[in-house]
Amino acid sequence: MDRWDTTDGGSGSVFPTLILLLLLTMDVAVLLILLVIGIVVFLSKRKKPDEGEDNSPPNVVKRNLGEERAMTTTVNVSWDLPTTRTSGNPLDPALIAGVDVSLSADGGANFTLTDTVLPTAVQEVTYPDLVDGDYAVRLVVRLTTGQVSAGVDTPFQLDTSAPSDVTNIQITFP
Repeated sequence: MDRWDTTDGGSGSVFPTLILLLLLTMDVAVLLILLVIGIVVFLSKRKKPDEGEDNSPPNVVKRNLGEERAMTTTVNVSWDLPTTRTSGNPLDPALIAGVDVSLSADGGANFTLTDTVLPTAVQEVTYPDLVDGDYAVRLVVRLTTGQVSAGVDTPFQLDTSAPSDVTNIQITFP
C-alpha cells in the first residue's frame, strides 16, 4: 500500500490533513499580517492631538477662567464689475484686466494689495481670521489699456466683544 494513499483511512490520511492545516495556518498568518499592517496604517494616519489643543466634542463649551483669547472673524467682500466708464459711456467687459483688492487694518490710513481678481472669476475675496478693529477695503478696476478707476474705499468695523449685561431685571413674589 502506498504511504500517501488515503483510500483506506489509515495512517496515509495524515498528508491531506497536514496540507489542510498548513493552508489554514497560512491563511491565519496572512490574515494576522494584514491585520497588523492595517492597524499600523490606521494609527499612522490618525491625527495626533497637539499639546494644548482642545479636543472637546463640538457641543461642549469649555470655560477657562482667566484665559482670554482674541476672537477672529472671516469676512467676505464681493462686488459687481462696472458696465460704464466715468464719462457714462458703455464699457466693453473684455477691456477689464482685473480688480485690485487692498485691505487696511488701520481704518483706511494704509492699504496693502492682497488680491487681483480676474474678470472671469467670482468677484469676491475672503479674509479669514481678522481680529477686532477698524478696517477698510479698497477696490480698483484696471483696464487692459492701462487705465485705472479712482477706487472705492469701504470701511468696516469688527467688534466681537462681549454683549452688555441684561437690563430691567425684575424679581416678583406671586
